[in-house]
Amino acid sequence: MHYHVFLSYNSHDQSEASLIFQYLKDSNYKTFFEKDALKPGDIWQKKIEDALLSSDVIIILLGSQGVGRWQEIESRIYQIISTQCIEEKKPIIPVYLPRVNEASDREKFPIFLKQFHEFRFKESIDNEIINLLTHLTCDTSSLNNYERPILSYQQDILLKNTTRCYNKNAEKYFETWKDIISPSLYAFADEVNKIKKTARILDVGCGPGHHSKFLAKRGHEVIGVDISESFISIANKNMKEGARFINLDMRSLFDHFDRKRNIFDTIWACASCFHLTKEFVGWQLDQFNALLKPQGLLGISFQVDMPSAIQEDGRFFERYLEGEIETTITRHGFDIFKTIKEETNKNTFNKKQMKKWCNYFALAPERKIEVTIPNNDGLN
Repeated sequence: MHYHVFLSYNSHDQSEASLIFQYLKDSNYKTFFEKDALKPGDIWQKKIEDALLSSDVIIILLGSQGVGRWQEIESRIYQIISTQCIEEKKPIIPVYLPRVNEASDREKFPIFLKQFHEFRFKESIDNEIINLLTHLTCDTSSLNNYERPILSYQQDILLKNTTRCYNKNAEKYFETWKDIISPSLYAFADEVNKIKKTARILDVGCGPGHHSKFLAKRGHEVIGVDISESFISIANKNMKEGARFINLDMRSLFDHFDRKRNIFDTIWACASCFHLTKEFVGWQLDQFNALLKPQGLLGISFQVDMPSAIQEDGRFFERYLEGEIETTITRHGFDIFKTIKEETNKNTFNKKQMKKWCNYFALAPERKIEVTIPNNDGLN
C-alpha cells in the first residue's frame, strides 16, 4: 500500500502524534500511524518495513523524552532506504514538538537527523499545523481505488456520489457558510466593477446561493447554477435578491444556453471545478472560454498541494500542485493576472482539516476567431 506520510513517534508523545495524524488523515494524506495501522496478528516488523518503503515522506516526531527504541530503528531504516533511492528524493522531516528545549533536548536525538531540514512547533499544534503540511510534497493525483486515466463513466460516478452528499447535507452547508464571504470574492467583485457596473455573471457551483446574492446586491445580473437540487431549493428560498438559480450539471452549460457563445461578462467558479478530475477539467475551462465575452473575467479556485481523494462522505476532490493548475488554465486560453492564496481550517463538518486554496483571476482571449464547421449529416 502506498502512503503519503510515515509518522514515527515515541510512545511518550502519542497524544501529540494522534492529533497530527488526525490532521493528516482529515486532510486526505494517507498516513502510516502505528496505533491505527497495526492489527492483531500482523507481522509488525514486516508491515513497518513495507510502509517505510512505500511512503513519500517520513515525519519523525521529536519530544522532550527523545526518540523511542523502535522509532530510532525506523528512522535509521528509512535513512538507508533514502540513501539507496536518492533519485526519488524521499525526504525525512524531523519535527520538534511544542515545549522541546532547543539546547538540552537536542542531545537526546540521533546525530544523523541534524542533516535534514527540520520543522519546529513553536506554539500549539492546532495553530501551526498548516505550516507543517506546506513542507509535504506528495502525489496530488492519488485516488481511492481508481487507476488513471479516469474515464467518463468514472467521472459520472464521482460526481454522482459528490452530489448525493451535498443533497443530504445541504442545510448544514447553508448554515455553515451563509454569512461567510471570503477575501477572494470581495476582490473578484472589485474586478467585476472595473469591467462593467452592471455585469452579467454566471456563478458556477453556486451552492445555496450566498455568493450569487452577494454579487446581485451590488447591482449585477447573476445566474447561479448547481448540480445539487437541495442547494438550488435553498437558494430559491433564501437568496433570490436579484439572482436566479438553475439546477444544472456544469458540464452541460453550453447546451443549456443553446450553444450560444460570448454571453457572459464574468464567470465565478468557486470551489466547484475541483469536483472534476484532471482528465475533464480542461473541457470545463473550454466551455467557460466559449461562454465568456472577449476579455471576459473568470474567477476560479482550486485546492493545491494536497492529495486528491474521495472523502468518507463520498465527495471527490481533485487537487493540484500550484504550478500545475496554472499551466492548465493558461493552456485553455486564459491569461491569469492575479492569484489570491488562502489557508483555512474551516470546513462544513468541523474536522481537523487544513486546506490551501489558490484563487485565480483570468481573462478570456481578446480576439476570438469564429470557425465554421460544415454539417455533413446528409452525406453518405
